Order: sequence, then C-alpha cells, then structure tokens
Amino acid sequence: MLHRIDTVLFDFDGTLVEMSIDFTEMRRRVLSLGLEYGVSPKPDLYILESIGDIFENLLQRDADQANDFKRRAEKLIIDIEMEAATRAKMIPGADKTLSNSVIKRKS
Repeated sequence: MLHRIDTVLFDFDGTLVEMSIDFTEMRRRVLSLGLEYGVSPKPDLYILESIGDIFENLLQRDADQANDFKRRAEKLIIDIEMEAATRAKMIPGADKTLSNSVIKRKS
C-alpha cells in the first residue's frame, strides 16, 4: 500500500531531528573504493575532496573509469545517508516547536 507524502522537512543543523551519519565508515568506504581503481588520495582530505582527488587522478588515465568511480562514490554516500535517515529520531520538543511555528498543516 502506498502512502501519500504530506510534508517533507529538511533539517540540516540538527534542530529538529537527530541523525547520526558514520562519517568514519563513509570515508573508509570511499578510500577503499578509490583503491579498487588503483588510486589513493591524500590522507588529509575531506570525503568530498577525496572523491574529487580520486576522480581527477582517474580522469588523466581513463574518463570512463573516472565517471564510473564518481557514480559509485556518490551512490555509496547516498546509501550511507539514507541508512542513517532510517534511524533518525525527532529531538524531544520538536513537535511542539513545529506546531507553534509558522509551518502549519493545510486543512
């Protein structure tokens, strides 16, 4: 049975929802993916910078491989974020904050 989505709420700063993304695991998996393609990025880069670094290295050798890596790395990140979203919890009192806010449900 399909459910109609009534509202979508984006909370990027943790004001309403607590979501724990395992960035250490995300980084490990991105670097491991890079190694599958024979490229190891600089150790002090952030995750997205690592993807860019690996992509640029691969691009010099093979554009198809570079694009394949980038697609797989982006999917990996989305998968980890979506899995974390399934475990997200509303911060206590967030429902009251929303009910008292400008955001009102249409009747």
